[in-house]
Amino acid sequence: MSLELLNKLNLRTMSLEMRGTGKAALSWEDVSAALAGLPKVAYDFALAIYQADNISARALKTWLTDWITNYLVIHNIHSKAANLAESLAFITIYQYIIKSRTCKQCHGLGVISVKCKLVDCELCNGRGYHGASTDDKLMLGKLDISRQCYERKYKQIELLATSELLNLDNIVLDHVISHLFGQNNFDECA
Repeated sequence: MSLELLNKLNLRTMSLEMRGTGKAALSWEDVSAALAGLPKVAYDFALAIYQADNISARALKTWLTDWITNYLVIHNIHSKAANLAESLAFITIYQYIIKSRTCKQCHGLGVISVKCKLVDCELCNGRGYHGASTDDKLMLGKLDISRQCYERKYKQIELLATSELLNLDNIVLDHVISHLFGQNNFDECA
């Protein structure tokens, strides 16, 4: 079982069949049961990212907006833009879902081989894609600030919010893997 197949797991998937076997390896009931027991925010993340569920995407955006708002308050960061937290949340989620501009150096893998060792791609910082340009982000978030101001003050917050989404992604994948395959069996399936 590869991670590519795990990306196809969602509530709409009737089954993941191996070609030629005629028997479903995983049914939609298996996937639904694997998602059960996740924390609410991780469940909303799973449905928003893998299912394209609008209600869960709005709940995820609300959660991330609250997270960013708390970060701004804790670090005493003030902005002239009234909708900054909501805009940053939208930009972060949009880029995470779309993953625009696959990196040409690592072909979206995030790692490259240097002297027979895998290292993070320097061009995309190991993410596998380039996000939207700063001007595009300002248009997406409907922010009325300069490009230099965004890059100086808010880009770091966007990166921290992206790491929160990566943490949620890891929670979901770990939960699904342990539920469907058990901790010890996944290495045999990979």
